[in-house]
Amino acid sequence: MVEVTQNIGRFEALALIAILIVAGLALAAHLVRTSDCRKVATAMVAAVIVDVAIRLTTYTINPRLLADELFWHTLASAAARYFRGESAMATSSVEGKDGYVWVLGALYAAGGATPLLAIVLNIMAHVLLVGVAARSTRILVDQSDLSAPVASRTVAAAAYLTAILPSFTWWTPNVLRETITLLLIASAVMLATKSLASGRAYPMVLAAGCLALLTWIRGTLGISVTLALMAALMFVWFGRSRYHALLRFVSLVLLVLIGMPIVVAITAFLDISADNIAIRTAELSETASSGFTGLGSSLDVGSIVRIIAPRVAFGPFPWELTTSGVMLLAAVELACWLLVLFFAWRGIRLTKPRGILHGSRWLIPIYIVVAFAILFGLMFTVGNYGILARFRPIPTIVLVPLAGLGFAWPFRTREGGGSSREPGFSSHRSN
Repeated sequence: MVEVTQNIGRFEALALIAILIVAGLALAAHLVRTSDCRKVATAMVAAVIVDVAIRLTTYTINPRLLADELFWHTLASAAARYFRGESAMATSSVEGKDGYVWVLGALYAAGGATPLLAIVLNIMAHVLLVGVAARSTRILVDQSDLSAPVASRTVAAAAYLTAILPSFTWWTPNVLRETITLLLIASAVMLATKSLASGRAYPMVLAAGCLALLTWIRGTLGISVTLALMAALMFVWFGRSRYHALLRFVSLVLLVLIGMPIVVAITAFLDISADNIAIRTAELSETASSGFTGLGSSLDVGSIVRIIAPRVAFGPFPWELTTSGVMLLAAVELACWLLVLFFAWRGIRLTKPRGILHGSRWLIPIYIVVAFAILFGLMFTVGNYGILARFRPIPTIVLVPLAGLGFAWPFRTREGGGSSREPGFSSHRSN
């Protein structure tokens, strides 16, 4: 068995940990500055405290790597040996998951096979995730007429939600790829939104880089998020035109004509079929104590969706809860999901015509389309609550900026308008 602190005494490991921390803090400082809210830095500190506390607690209970952590650690150690020329064979992994192995392998090659390298990398990724959520929220509020105090409170709310919600913090201080996945998706959405809001092209180039890295680390998810973000950007871009209705109709027709063959090609490449979906979801259900009741390899896709879709949206249900650790984790994750979903819905309501955040309305579809696409994909890929608890934080982080809007605003909009006279709202704009 491998202990978390293995090889931590090596100079190379300590030096590389220091480099990761310094580089992470430099990027974090940039995000705090561009978010224009000092409380974002406090939220980042809170994220580190929570992450370290979780790892210390789990280390006290069991100082060794758990099954999934050991899987990645073993593959990364093999990759490190290949990088150092100690092995003539490159490590192999499950197709579509190689990226994370080689990232960890590069770290292990430089600093030794030290699990704390991966843990520090993930903690710094969580710190940056807090900053990215705050920056994304700042882009939204800058499109509106909120006063500086209310705008700052909105940005801080998104930062704290990202810093302390268990659905994000639980997976961070581990040798896992969950937090890096969240960071790449949140960054891609933020950069794409920034590109639209500023009219500059370079954020879109950076967003494409994030999506390429995501596809390297999680193949199917990366492709899905890329297609969803492209569709959302087209919808928003055409919506700014005088002929938005016509352009959106034409784009929809083109999407059907061109997109369907692309989808068929992708599903063939990824070996996605009705039979494979049935077999995979049934296996995930049968091999886990938190499996979804009713799944089977003989079901058609429609039946599978009817079983999984309600659970993806609102599960686990009260009658499914047990005293097992997995179901406790699933229940906590559900609470986080519903909290963000409620305040995101509230934030969206505030962007309705003549609402207090109407200026942000044109950017909202980006977040909604990407989150919905991820949820839609989960309806064909999960079969138990353990897997769902690891995947549903992805649409959760996409909706956090919208939740920040709804979480921080203490007043309701007035029916029929008049919201510009609400406290904290500047009335110099008429729309």
